[in-house]
Amino acid sequence: MYGAFSAAVIWAELVGLKELFMPVLAVYYYESGAPLSLDELYGIALSTSPINSFITGIIISVIIGVCYGAAFDILPGRSPYVKGLLIGLFLWVVFPVFGGWGDLRYGPAYNAVRLGSSLMGYIFLGCILPFVYMRSIPKER
Repeated sequence: MYGAFSAAVIWAELVGLKELFMPVLAVYYYESGAPLSLDELYGIALSTSPINSFITGIIISVIIGVCYGAAFDILPGRSPYVKGLLIGLFLWVVFPVFGGWGDLRYGPAYNAVRLGSSLMGYIFLGCILPFVYMRSIPKER
């Protein structure tokens, strides 16, 4: 589920905020010396980024899900949903916030959009973790 959500978000960002992403592509274009136009690079990003996000989202959700299940008893919070939300917020702080501001060439608008969309994604992940976990544990009679 997280992979599909992540792919949909990146596709919506690329389509809806094209003017915001074109300068980012220009940085890659000029640094790489690619023999492609910016529109061709945009087309490639539009077709490959959702697939990459889908696959990466599946891998991330499996790894985080296993860690969530293994550490469930020691995580703070009483409710499994609070625990999942805390995990989601923790992951958002660790990955996009600390790692996402590493390249300020793209500008504050791009970074703000990416931080906002990653916050949505990690909150979504934090909400589905307990749902899947609670369905997978055996019920006591």
